[in-house]
Amino acid sequence: MSDAANENFPIGARAIGMGNAVAANEDVWSTFNNIAGIGKLDKINVAAFFERRYNFSGFDQFAVVGNLPLAITPLKYGNVALGLYRFGTELYNESRFNVGYAHNIMGVNLGIQAEYVQVTISEWSSKANVVINFGGQVQIVKNLRFGAHIYNLNQAKIATYQDERIPTVMKAGIAYLPFNRLSLNAEMEKDVEKPARFKVAVEYGLLDKLFFRTGINTNPVKYFFGLGFVTKSLGLHYAISVHELLGLSHSLSVGYIFHSRKEQLPVE
Repeated sequence: MSDAANENFPIGARAIGMGNAVAANEDVWSTFNNIAGIGKLDKINVAAFFERRYNFSGFDQFAVVGNLPLAITPLKYGNVALGLYRFGTELYNESRFNVGYAHNIMGVNLGIQAEYVQVTISEWSSKANVVINFGGQVQIVKNLRFGAHIYNLNQAKIATYQDERIPTVMKAGIAYLPFNRLSLNAEMEKDVEKPARFKVAVEYGLLDKLFFRTGINTNPVKYFFGLGFVTKSLGLHYAISVHELLGLSHSLSVGYIFHSRKEQLPVE
């Protein structure tokens, strides 16, 4: 497998703008980045994502995602989420389809996910397997949240030749919110077969709707910048990443939150 479809690459323009230091974040793209992060979402969210990596169409990435809160008023039973991802072209492509569940239990988000991974090489072969992912998040103190996630807990194989396996990736990070609209994130990620990667990021919101983001990774060194425009229902995000050797990548994502009829009525 290429690196482009494993957990070394973030999904969602907000995550990319923050250098994928998002293991402790809570949003709909947590479906790909740490399934535990959907645990407290209380509304239906849908979103779509596109990235042109290194300005080369052969490395395009596309994903769609959605979550559904499970609730029987006033009881809440967590969230179910679905995600669909594709990377590559007809000559070589990687696809992922996942279904996950997360719940907030006594202040702790716990999530588990099954993901079907398929790798196809034109006129040669197509291989697939199912990986199991698990994540958790905990609010340590009021302004500090910790998150951890493991991708491919079961170490699934993608081919019997040379015992080739889908990458197993572990990551853990924190999100510190010293005051409203400012988030400082740090994270460590470790592919079991590669050196550890360290990430730091900052997100700052201006006037509650416009967000500025930046981050940096090691191994390899990459720089990230992003903008987000967020209203009550709509989120529009753009990000750019800079690889020290391969150059620029551009990404865009859009999301929508469905509010109940009661919430949409004007206040009299």
